[in-house]
Order: sequence, then C-alpha cells, then structure tokens
Amino acid sequence: MLRTPLKHLGRLSTTRKFSDSTAQNLIPQDLGKLNKTSTNLYRIILKSLRESTKSSSSEFKDQILLQPPLNHRDYGAAQFKRSHECMHWCDQLLPHQSPSTKKQDTQLEIISFFNWWVHDNNDALENELVDAYVMDEMDPEGLANLLEKMVFVSYDDLRDACRQGFRMFLKSDEDLDKIHVLELQRFAIESIRVLQDMKEMLKSTSVSVDEGRGLRVIATSSCIGTTAAGSDLSAERNRFSYRIRIENFTGKDDKANGLEDQFYQLLGRNWKIMNDMRITDVGDTGNYDDYEEEDFEDDREVVVNAPTTGVVGHLPVLKPGNCFEYVSGCDLKAMSGNMSGSFHIAVVDESTRSAQVGDPVDALHAPKDKLFELPVSPFCLVSKETK
Repeated sequence: MLRTPLKHLGRLSTTRKFSDSTAQNLIPQDLGKLNKTSTNLYRIILKSLRESTKSSSSEFKDQILLQPPLNHRDYGAAQFKRSHECMHWCDQLLPHQSPSTKKQDTQLEIISFFNWWVHDNNDALENELVDAYVMDEMDPEGLANLLEKMVFVSYDDLRDACRQGFRMFLKSDEDLDKIHVLELQRFAIESIRVLQDMKEMLKSTSVSVDEGRGLRVIATSSCIGTTAAGSDLSAERNRFSYRIRIENFTGKDDKANGLEDQFYQLLGRNWKIMNDMRITDVGDTGNYDDYEEEDFEDDREVVVNAPTTGVVGHLPVLKPGNCFEYVSGCDLKAMSGNMSGSFHIAVVDESTRSAQVGDPVDALHAPKDKLFELPVSPFCLVSKETK
C-alpha cells in the first residue's frame, strides 16, 4: 500500500476556525452582507471555470482530471486497487445507471473530492454541513478510498456541482447560524485554490486509452527538487517523481460495450525521456551562434529499454476491474522536458499470479500473438523554477 498517511478519516472533530462568539443566529443585517459575499464567491468560481475551459489543452478539451497530489514519499511504492473504488469517469454510464443518477453521483464525487482536499490543505478548517453531507450520501467503501480517488469530469459537471453546492448548503437561511455560512464561504475560497492546483497538475498529466483492449494509463509527474554530485554544480539535475496508474476496465459492467473479461500481465516498459535543451545562458560571448546543434545531442534524449523487468520490481497481473499504481522517478539535466513510452503486456489466463523480479514468469515466453505494447502519451516534466 502507498505510504500516504490516512490522517483525516476522523476529522469531524477538527478545531473551529472561528470563535464561539461568531456562532449566532443570522440577523437581517448579517444576512444581506453574507448573501452578497456568497454571490460574489459563486461568480468568482464560475469565472474561474470559464477561464479553465478556454485555457485547457487540446488533449483534455473541456474536461479535467481531479487527482490526489503526488506524494514524493511514495517513491518506489506500488499497490492494487479496484477501479470502481479509486476512479470515477463522468463519461461512463454503467448499465444500472440512468443519466440523472449518473449526474447526481458525479456531483457527489466532485463535492467529496474538494471537501477532502480542502481539509488536507487546512486542518483547522471545519465544515460541518459538507462533512455531514458526504458522510450521509457516500457509502463506507467510498469514504475509505477518498484519499486515492481520481475523478475525471467535464467543466460542465464542475459548474453543476458548484451550483448544486451553493443551492444545497445555503437554501435554508433560517436553519443556519452565522458560523455555518462563514465556514461554507471559506470552503468556497479554499476550493478555488484546490481547482488551481488541479489545473497545474493537469499540465504534467497524460491519459492514454486502448479502447479495444480495455486498458487506460494515467501518468502524472512532479518535481522533487535539484540534486548534484558533490560540489560539481555542472552535474546538477532536476529530480522528478511520477505516478503511473494502469486500469483494466474490462469486466461485467462493460460487457454491454463488447468488452469481455481480460487478464493482463505487465512485463516491462520502455521510456523516452526528453530534455528540453533550450539555451538559457549564452555565456561570456552572448552569442547563440557559438553553440552547435550537436553540442546538445547527447543530452537531449535518455532511453530506458526494460521489456522484461516489470516496474519498481513488480510484474503485476491486472484482473478485470482492477488498477495498478506505482510511483517512480527520473532525473533531468534541463529545466523541463517530457516522458513517453510504452508498457510491454501479455494476455494471460485468470490463474496467473502477479510476480516480482526474479520469479519465474511464464508470460515472458508467451507467443507473439499474446504480447503487445500499451503506449503512454507524453507527459511534461517541469522544474519548480520554471513554474
């Protein structure tokens, strides 16, 4: 299991941000001011969402992936998860769901996600109304997996969740005291910050899908910092961690879409790590012409060809409806770059067990028609100094 601590599961007793003297029933003078502030916050959030739609990359278009921050302490760790426990895709309608039910589920997932990570950013911020809503509406299994949950939604879904949140929590003014309204306003402010964090993470994220085989790869990177070999500053590198989540979305719920159960074993990987070697310091001469193209050829690309050694020591078997996640890393000489590549996969039978490097693995000797490569789209590596 990843080593991120589950430190907030019992956070309903967190310290209030406001004093007891603030906990008073709303009076007309207060109500007008608070309503005006709530309206302004609502407009700010909607404006932020509109701007996000305009600035979103061509890959994601009008969608965004809400995902947990990449914890550098998870470097080298790996875990299995059930897809329905750690993934929510707004564009996937399961057979038992109606469009209205899917919409309600998506709104709950969005509000739950922001509630969790708003608390994570500010332990002292209590929000009784939102906490109670999440606790009442989400099943225990969903609550236990909030820390790992990724929610892929459209900006329209975010706007609907925003509208629903303001209507739901502020619809009965007579039932609210002043402290509840202030807490909800603080929640809205912190949610804007979380949204900005998600937009930044999206810049270093790629999603690759093999629809025919029912496989999906989500790759995300984050800069840890710089490292140098002793006192040799010329050997300084930017160190990155990256998180890979591979999902096998074949299974019973998808048979209606023509995807039968499939079992896959991850055997290895290929990576191409590209350094962005743009010249940022022309030295004493101040002349770019002093630099030749071949001066950078050796440093621009690093290739990792490891088709039989798994990932972080594991050769996992992906069962239908499962996902496998691991965190690893790389160094980059330049300030920025990107990674892309592929995973070597074998189709195996359901009796195949996951393995570790050094174990006998029959799939390594499988016939060619059982082997394939799963592409991983490029994802950016951006140092902290370039942000």
